[in-house]
Amino acid sequence: MRPTRLRSKVFRHFGALFDDFAHDRRHVFAADRPMDLAPERGTRWSVAELAELVATTAGALAGFPAQGERRKVAIVKRNHLDFILLAVAVARGGGLPLMISGANPADSVAELLGKFEPDVIVLSADQLPRLRPILDASYSAVPQVILGTDELARPGTAEVMFADLDAEPLPLCELPNPDAPMVCTHTSGTTGTPKIIVHSTRTGLHAQSAMESMRGAFWRAGRRDVYASSTAFNHVRNLSWITAQLRCGPELSFALTDPSPENMVRHFTEVAPTMVEAHPNDFQLWTEAALAHPAAFRRTRFFMNTFDAIHPPTVRTLLAVSGRRFPIWGQGWAQSETGPIAVDFYFRRTFRTERGIGRASTLHGIPAPGVKVKLADEHGRTTPSGGVGLVYVKTSARCLDYLSESERHRRKVSDGGWWCTGDLGQRLALGRVRLVDREVDALTDGSTISLESELLQRIPEAVEIVVLATEDGAPQPVVSLRATGELPPERWADAVAGLAPLRAPIYLDWVDVPKTATMKVRRAALREQVGCAGVRQGLWT
Repeated sequence: MRPTRLRSKVFRHFGALFDDFAHDRRHVFAADRPMDLAPERGTRWSVAELAELVATTAGALAGFPAQGERRKVAIVKRNHLDFILLAVAVARGGGLPLMISGANPADSVAELLGKFEPDVIVLSADQLPRLRPILDASYSAVPQVILGTDELARPGTAEVMFADLDAEPLPLCELPNPDAPMVCTHTSGTTGTPKIIVHSTRTGLHAQSAMESMRGAFWRAGRRDVYASSTAFNHVRNLSWITAQLRCGPELSFALTDPSPENMVRHFTEVAPTMVEAHPNDFQLWTEAALAHPAAFRRTRFFMNTFDAIHPPTVRTLLAVSGRRFPIWGQGWAQSETGPIAVDFYFRRTFRTERGIGRASTLHGIPAPGVKVKLADEHGRTTPSGGVGLVYVKTSARCLDYLSESERHRRKVSDGGWWCTGDLGQRLALGRVRLVDREVDALTDGSTISLESELLQRIPEAVEIVVLATEDGAPQPVVSLRATGELPPERWADAVAGLAPLRAPIYLDWVDVPKTATMKVRRAALREQVGCAGVRQGLWT
């Protein structure tokens, strides 16, 4: 039986997402470990089983009181598919969920909770030790639902174990329209505390998943595909991803929650994914393991990344180890607030040289279907062809608001509905656009993204190189090598020969580099860590 075409039920309800496809007995979801929400249910689930779990979870959470018209439920946990199941369950009962990654620092979680003012907080047990001071100080009267079992939970206070709640299936409530607030997620937070973004059913599910569900497209998951994703499941990207998975109905949708190379090799060798999506820094960490264990990618026909720029050595290596004759790499330039902005595709022939900046060294691409892109200055005046300007986009996928920061959201929307991304871009030939830098990371001359890509090609010993703009001199490179230690001075001198002047490198182990839930480097925190603060604040971040 073929899955229901989402188009026919596109404006029903976020809370009915799994119900609409529960009849598809062929499509299976799986993960590398059990869900915190239902550890007893193992690691493989049919769509019908997920729909039933959503309904019972909604029933378990429905008994908590709400201070306003809608119950606001904050979900703070470690990464897994159950982020989405919990959000769908909250929406099923008429509530508004906020998905907060457990990878955020405790102070960021505190700020996000303060903006959201939750009626209920759902936590995985691993979050309790570090968040206990925050919960005791500010949320002692707010019910705290603990997923799993943990001796740190204190029955009789605000805490209750999810397993102890009555879990009767909850019928679907009504939602006014597809443009009503549906779910809250947060941005990556590379430049500071993440912002809370509000999406509707139309913006968060339909508009953002339209491209990857296009019939006949080679990037669409087919009935025989195995689509593996190693991404942050609290992110809005995965609302569109799971919608597309349900809509397309591949053989298997696999969630990799632990991106360590060892775990990746173990599970990918077993499930043999034909499509792989991951954070760029996950892909970078996998390159050595992929060379040593190419069987993990023996069937991979399509690689896909978004969230951040991907560097040529990473793409070159993984396309080379694929066992398919013509593997393709898709790169998406996107924002949490807008969904896809531009896309590009790479092939083995894209990378003929081992050195030098290639066209994949920065984010290039053509505007995504249904998205308009223009370059202009901060006053909205169009940038001349070939010049660098702020990137503005117009898309039906744009978020509704920043929760508790509506003025900040309004400031980024100009006449005609153009959204200022805070990115600096350059218009290329044939309608293509190149991402030069984030406004707050911009160099006086050149591009940090291009410099980082070039240095990574020249220094294969590095797992990551971050170039930080400085206010009063040459940029500061921060280098993470695959092995602990530093490069010999003459090796560094050879690597930077012919490039713009750089400061002497600072070496940090990759585990010590501050990262977001999407594995992007938290540049603001890194500046403080290495003593490189003081650059200007962006107007549009």
